[in-house]
Amino acid sequence: MLAPAYIDFVLPNRWENIELKGEVEVYLMAAETGFFHEVTSKFRTRISERMMAFAQSPFILFSSEDAVRMESLVSALFSSMTERIDVFRRELVQSLMCAFLCELWNVVFRQCRSVLQPAELYKWGDSGGHFLHLAHVHCREHHEVKWYCEQLGISANTLTAVTKRLYGKTARMIIDELLLEEAKLALRNPDYSIQSVSDQLFFSDQSAFGKFFKRCYGISPALYRRQIFQGEIK
Repeated sequence: MLAPAYIDFVLPNRWENIELKGEVEVYLMAAETGFFHEVTSKFRTRISERMMAFAQSPFILFSSEDAVRMESLVSALFSSMTERIDVFRRELVQSLMCAFLCELWNVVFRQCRSVLQPAELYKWGDSGGHFLHLAHVHCREHHEVKWYCEQLGISANTLTAVTKRLYGKTARMIIDELLLEEAKLALRNPDYSIQSVSDQLFFSDQSAFGKFFKRCYGISPALYRRQIFQGEIK
């Protein structure tokens, strides 16, 4: 199961050990990438500080007032997608989706204290947000920091300064963490051989993949898979 795409990337999180009490109402929103980028372009820089933390733990506790506001926005958004509005339908849907996301991020930021000043967010935010998006989308085929620097037009030192200030981690660490999650997810699929997983993640060979996995996780891919299938790891 994938984490909610409240931001412009989706992290392959596995939701486990979730207890639901009473009736639960679920809304699934799916948007074409370009359309969603248009919606988020105006405020993506301002939320860069919290992007990674939210992606890793995308569960937000709403107050009763928050829930009422969010439900009204969802209702208006879904209604606009089903009504026959031809002239400004796209603009209306985008505006309502933007309002929904802004309200969501207001809740996120109310539950945490910002560690950056507005000037710092302006300076670092756009590069940090763009890097995270690229890393989530392209970590499978691009493992090197150099490639991301070329896309962003900044040096490796600058990118590392940005990610350490925003997220407390180097760009290398972020790429490796995302790639490791992709590897663990693929290894859980019994239809994929370890060689197949290595190929899917664009490693030069199975040995290189094994060294990466053991460096990041502490055990070999084969041992990880065996422990998964034996129920030793959940």
